[in-house]
Amino acid sequence: MVKPNTDRMKEAFVEYVRESVYDISPNLWEDMHIDHMKTVLVQKDRDNDLKRGQT
Repeated sequence: MVKPNTDRMKEAFVEYVRESVYDISPNLWEDMHIDHMKTVLVQKDRDNDLKRGQT
């Protein structure tokens, strides 16, 4: 059985979503990306705070 290339499938899906969102609003993808990065950074800070508190 051939193993599917999941990384390529993920890339294709992300590209499809990006194009779909871009069709709705050219700036929406950038806004979503900025919000996502803020969320990731906040989660990272929270994780670091938790780790500092445990030591």
